[in-house]
Amino acid sequence: MATTDVVGVILQKMRPRSDEAGYTAYSGIVQGGSTPNELVGYDRFDEGVDKYVDFLVKINGYGATTGLTIQLLWSAESATTGNVYWATSFRRLPLDAEDINASHTYTFEEAADAAPSVVGEVVQHAEVMAKADDGMDSVVEDDICILRVRRTGTNALDTMAGAAFLHAVIVTET
Repeated sequence: MATTDVVGVILQKMRPRSDEAGYTAYSGIVQGGSTPNELVGYDRFDEGVDKYVDFLVKINGYGATTGLTIQLLWSAESATTGNVYWATSFRRLPLDAEDINASHTYTFEEAADAAPSVVGEVVQHAEVMAKADDGMDSVVEDDICILRVRRTGTNALDTMAGAAFLHAVIVTET
C-alpha cells in the first residue's frame, strides 16, 4: 500500500451499557445549514474532563513497515482559540489468544491541536504512530483492534473552552 492509503476500516462505534463514571463521549447531531435534512453526527468531548470513545477497527492492506496515522476530523462547539489535547491508542484483539473480559490498559500517543478559526469549521488532527510506538500495540495486517480516541481535558495543554465535536476518524498508513 502507498503512504496515506486508508488501511483501517471502522466496523462499529462501541458504546458502554452505561456511563455512570462519566468517561465516555456522547453522541449528538449538528443541524446542517443547506437543507433541513442535512445532519452531521458527532461525539461530544467536554472541556475539563477526560472523555473517550472506542471504535472496533479492522486493519486491511497495512504493510507494517512504517506506522499509522489517525486522522481526527473535529470542530468546536463555541471556541475559536485554545488547544484540544487529543490522545489515541490501539488495543489488539488477537483471535483465540486474549480474554476480552479481563482488564486491559491503553498506552496513548498524545498531542495538542489548535481550535478551528471559525465556529462550525471542521479541522483535521493527525496523530502519527510509528510502528514501534507503544500506542500501536503491535498492530499488523488483518488485525481486529479497538481504537480509543480521548480528549484529555484535565491536561494543562488542553486550553480550549467548550466542547470538541469529533465527526470522523480515518486510519491511514504513514
